[in-house]
Amino acid sequence: MLLGDVLELRQAPLHNVLAVAVPVLRAVGEALGPEREVVLVAGNHDHGLLRGWLERREPSALGLSSSVEFDPHEALGAVVEALGQGGRVRVQVAYPGVWLR
Repeated sequence: MLLGDVLELRQAPLHNVLAVAVPVLRAVGEALGPEREVVLVAGNHDHGLLRGWLERREPSALGLSSSVEFDPHEALGAVVEALGQGGRVRVQVAYPGVWLR
């Protein structure tokens, strides 16, 4: 579970933050190994990751665990790809939160 503010987008431009974060996220995905799952919940400082999805989605109420569809060419896609290790690790993005049992 990676909760909000995984990427501190308040401190630097997105491309700078991704340059630093992607190798770390790859290492996290690699350490998890195959057939594991990561749930990413964007926080208030990394909400820019959701910008494309928020602009594309139909205006409707958000449930607690709304599933986020992302474009692989967007910043969120780069984060998911880094964590997912080319499909070895399942990555789910939820917004604005997620229920855990």
